[in-house]
Amino acid sequence: MYVMLDAGGTNIKSGIINESGQLLGTISEHPSMSSADKDTIFRNIASVIAMEAEKAERCDGIGFAFPGPFDYEKGISLMQGIGKYDSIYGIPVMEGLSGLLDSKLSSARTVFLHDVAAFAEGYASTVSGKTGKIMFVVIGTGAGSAFVVNDRCSADQTLGIPADGWIYNYPFKDSIIDDYISARGQSELAVRYFGHDVAGRLLDELASSGDGRALSLFDEFGANLEAAVRPFVDSFKPDMIVFAGQISKSFRFFSKQISALCLDRNIKIHIELDTSLRVFQGLFQAMKRGGQQNV
Repeated sequence: MYVMLDAGGTNIKSGIINESGQLLGTISEHPSMSSADKDTIFRNIASVIAMEAEKAERCDGIGFAFPGPFDYEKGISLMQGIGKYDSIYGIPVMEGLSGLLDSKLSSARTVFLHDVAAFAEGYASTVSGKTGKIMFVVIGTGAGSAFVVNDRCSADQTLGIPADGWIYNYPFKDSIIDDYISARGQSELAVRYFGHDVAGRLLDELASSGDGRALSLFDEFGANLEAAVRPFVDSFKPDMIVFAGQISKSFRFFSKQISALCLDRNIKIHIELDTSLRVFQGLFQAMKRGGQQNV
């Protein structure tokens, strides 16, 4: 059995995956304390791991999904100046957890993956049915992305995939994609349409009630989305695009332009809101390929 953690900037979601890749019980959610000092962050992570390990008969490994920048091969956070995990910059996570976990857990096999890559591989391995080429766009605090070819994430630029599989830093309008296809981009539109920022959930409620300003805001957001992803759609030529992330919960209000693009190119669209389960399943796939043995 494997302890899995989806470590975001606000929350850590955790759960147990069995040897068949199935979730045991439910997914738990805990504050990440990512802006705290390093000791607090590591104690918090250790307590989440220990809590999950108590539920399992044994722990064969621990999977971690972290946002970037991060050295996933060595398990070291490289996040700095972005408001999360600053105080553990440059510290191997398992080294930071040393002494906080019992010996069986601290020496367990581990795997570290980018959170979007874990989500993409988990989705592809359990849902797609060998769909072929899939583009993933996760719209939340930023514009996360991944490109999957035959169930594995790829960054092969000869296949029309951007460097590292990331679209967020590509030039768009007067800045980069991340400034438009994100919560930040949605907030800037809200200020323009409403005169002040409006929470995403409220925007969804307003659009549901037929509010003209909210509907126009989402329409412009959708136009930006289509224009931002079109070059990657044309270069990668996916069979499917999967949208996820908090803002994708409102996809029905900004789907017009991207749906038209996909219809024209015979590309399927899927909205996946159960991201943490897919993240755990992606970590499981990586664990099966051979995680790192800590000693």
